[in-house]
Amino acid sequence: MSSDQKAVREGYKQTEVGVIPEDWRIVEISQVSKIIDSLHATPEFTQYGYSMVRVSDIKTGNLDLNTTFKVSKKTYSLFTGSYSPKKGDIVLSRVGSYGVSSYVNTSIPFCMGQNTVVTQVSEFILAKNNL
Repeated sequence: MSSDQKAVREGYKQTEVGVIPEDWRIVEISQVSKIIDSLHATPEFTQYGYSMVRVSDIKTGNLDLNTTFKVSKKTYSLFTGSYSPKKGDIVLSRVGSYGVSSYVNTSIPFCMGQNTVVTQVSEFILAKNNL
């Protein structure tokens, strides 16, 4: 076996992205999810209201809305005009902490602040628990 070819354990296969389980397949991310950019605006925060997830709220693991800044119903409606994040989505920042993501495990309505994106995972993937 040449140095370019490494032994692949039984049940796995070598692919262009590395060694993966035999029953997995490689697809374009656009086939299994949709990336939705946040509104590029700075909102006015309020003492009470809807949670707005900002870059500083995105941490590895499940999304925690307990310490988020709040916005009014009007601001919430403006920031969710094109998409309202939902359970099963993944949120990421567009600046600062690249590679850090939070999984949305709640049905509580919230909106995304500037410099954030939402990955809407395909219903098929969620239903199959392939995430």
